Amino acid sequence: MKVLLISDGTFLARHSARRLVDLGHIVLDVRPEDFEGQLRAGTLPDGALEERAEASGCDRVLCLVGRSSLTAAAPASPMTALIERATAVAQAHRARFVLASALPREASGRLAMLEFEQHVARAVWRHGLDGGVCRLEGLYGGYAEAAERHGLIGPLVAAGVAAAPAQITAPWDALHWPLHVRDAVDGIVAMLERDGPARVRFAGASHYRTRDLVATVEAILGAPMALTPDHLDERRSTHPPHIADARRLLRWRPRVGLFAGIEEQVFAEATRTEADAR
Repeated sequence: MKVLLISDGTFLARHSARRLVDLGHIVLDVRPEDFEGQLRAGTLPDGALEERAEASGCDRVLCLVGRSSLTAAAPASPMTALIERATAVAQAHRARFVLASALPREASGRLAMLEFEQHVARAVWRHGLDGGVCRLEGLYGGYAEAAERHGLIGPLVAAGVAAAPAQITAPWDALHWPLHVRDAVDGIVAMLERDGPARVRFAGASHYRTRDLVATVEAILGAPMALTPDHLDERRSTHPPHIADARRLLRWRPRVGLFAGIEEQVFAEATRTEADAR
């Protein structure tokens, strides 16, 4: 595949690009900042993005949107404008179009998340594109920069490695379905390889309570953690993500176990901390 990758440059994008290249595919990475001034001024030349797509001869267009894009998820944002132009590129090249969204589920971001994903989905169907939208729930994994530590596992691991108090904002009995970044990328690749429309969710196959995640991190570190309960968000949803369509349509299933995934993240965090201290 020849993939035109439009992303915010987060660790999900880096993992996806690396995996696609490892599989022998060609990846052209485009980010909003490449055209930011022109996009904000509304002066992006008609052929600017198209020229890059033409040079790569793309047959797939992949747009990745993560937490760092939340502020850019409004209908008038540079990221949205670039994605809308990308749908036109996909139409012109008869390329498969896939939006992979890892925007947060919490109450503060849910409305923006839904509006953005529905906005893009409407654009896909309006143009009659071959493609779809996939949502990534509970994403975690190593190799993330400090600004990318989000959710519960990332900050918990960072605090544990630094031997610092960890703030817990989720109720002890709240349920989580952690999805390792490698499983997420496998799902994205499956979406790119598939023909026909699809709208699916990717999430971990098993649920864990907040207390289970804390206990797992403590077991890997070999020491108890100092915990500082913050304002607990009792409104957190405990409904399991519906991943049956991903299993049925894409033959996808998560493969990375929680202990192995968190152990890998602890190692990556410890390595980064040691490198920063030098």
